[in-house]
Amino acid sequence: MMDDEQLLHAYARERSESAFGELVARHVDFVYSTALRVVNGDSHLAQDVSQTVFIDLARKAGSLTDDVALPGWLHRHSGPAAPALQECGTLSPPENNSFSPLTYIVAQCIRPLCLQKIL
Repeated sequence: MMDDEQLLHAYARERSESAFGELVARHVDFVYSTALRVVNGDSHLAQDVSQTVFIDLARKAGSLTDDVALPGWLHRHSGPAAPALQECGTLSPPENNSFSPLTYIVAQCIRPLCLQKIL
């Protein structure tokens, strides 16, 4: 079984989807629980934060040094992503369904612009 460093290198060098998938599988619960604490229990926002953290990891995989402790890196990136995403808003409709389809479409169009500031 490969360790985190080997998986990260495999993804960075070869763009191995299976290596990145293994990293996500290993750390998604940790990242989600960290995000959930940061956003005070908002599960939809915590999912968005988790996704943002892993997108950032995919983009920066090649520039991470060999001595990086991946769990620490993931934890450090969960915190700053949360407030920025709170400004952008979540794409998940509220559970009470009081969300107009037009609002959802506008949010989908504007949100990528907001996320560029984060990533």
